[in-house]
Amino acid sequence: MAGEIEQYLMDKFQKGIESNNISSSNSSKIPLLTKFQAVQKLLDQILNSPPQPAVDPFSSLERLILRDDGRFKAAAIIGAEGVGKTTLCETVFNMEKVKSRFSPRAWVSSTSGIFHDEEYKRNPRIAFARRILASLGVESEMVERVVEDHGLRGLVCALHLELIGKRYLIVLDDARETDPWYGRLGSCLGEEKGGWEECLGYGLPKGSGGMVIVTSRNEGVAKRMIGDEGSLIPVLPLSDGDSCWKIFKDTVEKDGLSFSPLNEEELKREVLEKCGGIPLGAKMLGMAMYEQLQKANLVHQRHQYPSVQKH
Repeated sequence: MAGEIEQYLMDKFQKGIESNNISSSNSSKIPLLTKFQAVQKLLDQILNSPPQPAVDPFSSLERLILRDDGRFKAAAIIGAEGVGKTTLCETVFNMEKVKSRFSPRAWVSSTSGIFHDEEYKRNPRIAFARRILASLGVESEMVERVVEDHGLRGLVCALHLELIGKRYLIVLDDARETDPWYGRLGSCLGEEKGGWEECLGYGLPKGSGGMVIVTSRNEGVAKRMIGDEGSLIPVLPLSDGDSCWKIFKDTVEKDGLSFSPLNEEELKREVLEKCGGIPLGAKMLGMAMYEQLQKANLVHQRHQYPSVQKH
């Protein structure tokens, strides 16, 4: 089977890997009450989370990813929603020394848009395997032919053939899937067992220093995916008030608005307390303040220029 697919695909899988553009959506249309409720939800997650040892997640991930031992590595970045897992991975993923060390590099959002995919509803494994191959630059027409001729078995084998002999880096962002097919990424050896469709990890060659990084809110899911051989790196809320304040203030001033409150120190303490040290919480609070200032400015303009008022 593998030989047949190899002959069928190898001449097609020569396309270079384009760097992934990672973007984030803006939630500026969310009502203020909803934003503050979201902050409270994030705080509740932190309060109910077990204590973790103090580590520098950036340094831990950087050391792991640049360790030159020639072996396959798997790591999971875990933490509450909005704590900065994706930002941490983006930073490392786009470092010049990481770019020069790994090729191909692929970023795959495990959830973004996939739940609205009709194929995902029919067969989530095939839909996810398709997404990984697409992120590696494999032509969609070729992926279609593999699905038609060989199904999931062919897709996993195609992934293996695309990556074999390469020092690749794949990020699976925001993993939530509990299906055991996604587990044991570092220990599945499909080329020896022949069970290509039995595990996603069969598609990940282990002999050329490749690496997979998983980010997840769920520690159990993360552990199942990377296995006992993988490294678990927790990302904790920020305890540095200045960092939270900078995120908050940068958000308020995002359109060039000057923000210098007289009670800055008091407000800084309040922001840290309300956001629970979670960057996304600080950003949402900043958006709430930005919208309040925008409304106040609009009211001021209407008093200054009555002609803009609606009649």
